[in-house]
Amino acid sequence: MNEFQIKSYVGTNLQDMKAKVRTMPPSCDITEDDVELLPWILGGLATDVKKMTKLFTEDFEEILQKVVDPEEAEEFEKRTTARPLL
Repeated sequence: MNEFQIKSYVGTNLQDMKAKVRTMPPSCDITEDDVELLPWILGGLATDVKKMTKLFTEDFEEILQKVVDPEEAEEFEKRTTARPLL
């Protein structure tokens, strides 16, 4: 699940979000199990805003380090780093 997908559903309850995920094509790479992993409060009525913010800002980099091959990350950075036009 990418950040845009998560932000699109903040403010949605657990059951509604699962229903939305069921309608998404497999290419979106999100499952109902992914939805369950979000920091739900009040029995699934909402996500914890503070924890979601931490997930986006602090934990995201740590998570990426665990799932991205360092060599692939380095190669990707080389390809996408801005280069001077002159």
